[in-house]
Amino acid sequence: MDTTVNSRVWRLLQDIEDTPGFTITAPSSSSSGTYTVSYTDDTGEQYRARVDARVLECDNAAFARLEKRLERDVGWTIELFMQHRADSRWQEMEQIRVARYAWTEDLAEEALALARRQVRTSKMVFTQEVIEPRDAYDLLIAHEMACRRRGLTGEPEVVAANDLDSPRQRKQSSRRADHLGNVIGRLEWLLTHQGVAVAADGFLVDGQHRLLAVARSGFAAALTMCANVPDECFAVIDTGKARTLADVLYMMGYTKHPAPMSSATRLLWYVENTGSRDEWYRETVTEEQIHQSLMNEHPSFPLVFDIAQRYHSGQSMLVNKSALTVLYYRSLEAWPAAPVHEFWSVVQSGQNSDRPNNPAIALRNWATTWKTRPTREPGRKGRGPIEHYAVAVRCWNLWCQNQELKTTTHDPRIEAPEPYAPGQPATGRGRRR
Repeated sequence: MDTTVNSRVWRLLQDIEDTPGFTITAPSSSSSGTYTVSYTDDTGEQYRARVDARVLECDNAAFARLEKRLERDVGWTIELFMQHRADSRWQEMEQIRVARYAWTEDLAEEALALARRQVRTSKMVFTQEVIEPRDAYDLLIAHEMACRRRGLTGEPEVVAANDLDSPRQRKQSSRRADHLGNVIGRLEWLLTHQGVAVAADGFLVDGQHRLLAVARSGFAAALTMCANVPDECFAVIDTGKARTLADVLYMMGYTKHPAPMSSATRLLWYVENTGSRDEWYRETVTEEQIHQSLMNEHPSFPLVFDIAQRYHSGQSMLVNKSALTVLYYRSLEAWPAAPVHEFWSVVQSGQNSDRPNNPAIALRNWATTWKTRPTREPGRKGRGPIEHYAVAVRCWNLWCQNQELKTTTHDPRIEAPEPYAPGQPATGRGRRR
């Protein structure tokens, strides 16, 4: 696709072409960006509309006008396309269900009868309540009492064999409870369909960490409560696919590179909100924190992310993508006229520009051998972005101040400094912990 074609208009043209009865005619010359949309009705009469796809700026109002013109001139609507796609996908599902799920009409009737019976006989009651700390504590005590009545008072290996049929909650995680408590304390807690599930005897089928967070933190929280949950539900709760930060960013509309962008966004949050390298490993960032960070504090980060990713288009850039993106962004925040392109071009190409002991070259050489270098914590998850950012920001600061650096290394005892800004004191090395 031509880089000057608006991506939103291009997607619209693809949707039109995938709709039965509609055809797209490409421009007659490469210098023209006008596409022709054609539709022939049952009588053979043909309708046409022209679409200029080289519109670099197409806001919501302009896009809505384009859609109305297409509906008026050729009768195409997004609803028409979606209905066709929905019908096609349903037909595909009907074709694969026999092989994938051993589907038969008799089995489908049995499944329908079972579903109706479960709904008719269910005694589960759902409510949405404000759970105060003492309420949460009482529910945890009731759970402990239920465990004792069921004979679940010891560790799994010392429970009698005839007690193993009873469900057992997983061990409580103080880290998980503290994380949820901090979310509530930051007033970021949201009431959702997920909450606390309690059996008839008080056994907690789901939600023990939510209750423990409320009880420990001393903050009340709104929770969805479900009573009279059967024990057999325990085995299937929380067995679905966990929602990742990349999934959240994708649902927020950042569909181009959700996975690498989630890593970069997480590193940005850690750099700006944690006080030490150890906290980078301990702290857990929530989906709501990421959403608020992007929407309120860093709305231009996705744009800078796309620009910074260009330096990773080939195999010549060995600096971690997340570290590169975050430093690129924070450098421009500190110094809007920062020569970031010049610096990263040297790191990418390795061309010294006749500058002795160039810090950009030192960074490139360090990144080239990073995976083979001995580290204090070789297996620690997430150390790549953290170490690359710490080294990169020191090299960037020295490069901006025209200082020399022949070689560099990562010292976990030294904090990463703030990116260089003219008129402010900055050095290549941060302070020792």
